[in-house]
Amino acid sequence: GRKGSLGRQFLFAALSQAIISPVIGQLMDFVSKNYGNGEPNYLVAFIAHDIFILIGMALLVFTNLDVQLPKSSGFKDVKKIFRDIDNCVLLILMFIIGSLWGFIETFLFVYLKEDMGAPMYLLGLTITVGAVVSIPFLYIADYIVDRIGQTNIFIIALLTYSVRYVGYSYITNPWHAFPFEAMEIFTLNLFKIACTQYVGEKAPPGLLATLNGLVGCVHYGLGKGNFFFSCPS
Repeated sequence: GRKGSLGRQFLFAALSQAIISPVIGQLMDFVSKNYGNGEPNYLVAFIAHDIFILIGMALLVFTNLDVQLPKSSGFKDVKKIFRDIDNCVLLILMFIIGSLWGFIETFLFVYLKEDMGAPMYLLGLTITVGAVVSIPFLYIADYIVDRIGQTNIFIIALLTYSVRYVGYSYITNPWHAFPFEAMEIFTLNLFKIACTQYVGEKAPPGLLATLNGLVGCVHYGLGKGNFFFSCPS
């Protein structure tokens, strides 16, 4: 694509989060109140998730992807990634950031709803706030990352997570979570741009997709799911 358009691609994901999350929350509240016993009804969320997956699959069928894949000798070339200390540090960082993100994504809603009585639509609005604040920054995200530096963005993300965790521990009203959700511009969106750029520059020749896959696995899989290891039995 055009140079400097990476942030604008992520912008559409943020826009969808800003619109869909509170709408689904409102529908869940409506179904729970009128067709249940007042307990949270998650059927709407599961149905909506399945519908959007089907829509995404249908769009992919008609998407023309003209990609020339480089020849690879398999796992032999993967060793090149782990021989680079910068790539190893990046994977460790992805695991740490993924763990921090996964803990918030998993337990924040439980904290707001069970301890503070937040309605479902408010939980959806927390995602909306983070997305809406991020949209103008994502439009010029590539410029911001270039000016600040990828490594500095990583450091800012870690520091911002510290602020978010301390802030959440002090709030007593679920509406007070919004300022900390707005900080996702640093902990999630600008971080993704910096990470993508960093991988593009550091990946060995022919192993860009492989390194991207490893980063995604460590961040969204091992890292984000790491909270299971800290849950009490």
